Amino acid sequence: MHYRWFGVVWHDRDDSKIVVGYRFEDSEESFKQWLRKERWDEIIRFPNQASQLYQTLRSQQQSRDWTYQEQMPFYTVFKNPWKNVARGWYVICSGDKYPFLATAVERRKYTVWVHHHYICENEHDLNTFISRVNEEWEISLQKLSNL
Repeated sequence: MHYRWFGVVWHDRDDSKIVVGYRFEDSEESFKQWLRKERWDEIIRFPNQASQLYQTLRSQQQSRDWTYQEQMPFYTVFKNPWKNVARGWYVICSGDKYPFLATAVERRKYTVWVHHHYICENEHDLNTFISRVNEEWEISLQKLSNL
């Protein structure tokens, strides 16, 4: 997750917006290349509407990611890195620079559970995620260091 540019394609229909595609890219030029590949040739800029659609998409994604839970296969607990990790809760980040995916993981005696995901665009998002996990599971995870 290293993208820095967001673009969205939509149609207006009956006072609502129907999103037909969106993309995260490193640059506006790479987004334009994707548009051409998908045969959407005309670019019209509506930064406020694109921003609103981005917030809507992020909100829906956060809702799905928050409800995500999965028990890892049984043998996971016996493999690295989990076989050497004490029982408890952990937040694993997919990178050391924002944005990244944070995941709440619970290591039990014989199982490893993935409980939630959260896209963190900044430190506030990471702190919010940790606070929500703490509240949901009545635990007290703490952030150990700054990125």
